[in-house]
Amino acid sequence: MPIEQQRVADDFSRAALSYDEHACLQHALMIDACLIAGEYFAPNANLLDVGCGTGNFAIHARDYDKKWNVTGIDIALGMIEKAKRHSPSLVANVEALPFADNQFDGIFSGVCMQWVSDKERALAEMARVTNTGGRAVITSFGARTLNELRTALRKVDMPYSVMEMPGVEVYTALSKKVGW
Repeated sequence: MPIEQQRVADDFSRAALSYDEHACLQHALMIDACLIAGEYFAPNANLLDVGCGTGNFAIHARDYDKKWNVTGIDIALGMIEKAKRHSPSLVANVEALPFADNQFDGIFSGVCMQWVSDKERALAEMARVTNTGGRAVITSFGARTLNELRTALRKVDMPYSVMEMPGVEVYTALSKKVGW
């Protein structure tokens, strides 16, 4: 795993025990995304949750009485240890998924793509493991996320950087490029 990805994995592993207490925005997005997913995924669909974190998608799916078979992946061992309580989950990198072609009916990914180094490769891997006609519901922070912080740091000439995040048009173009 590249050094930057290992740092992200280590940071999220350390945060796993208290993550759910502080992830209010992520939970709100998860609820909305789960409702959207209900429109795209059939009952009993076999789904891959990319960046599953502590397993909240599987929890929300049950809360909405969805009968989906959810398998979670995350690069952070600490997150996977919590997620395993809710669905089958394993440590894996979305850029090299350990699954056969056409194994899943769909993909769910909640606010994880901003941490992925090679977004095109990740989307290609997701497309590869998804059945023909399968769908993906992916949420991510967008290009204007944290703009206020970037502006404030520039104004006070702070040496810190803020992660740049691509907009929906980048994800749309990459998704089309890989065949979705």
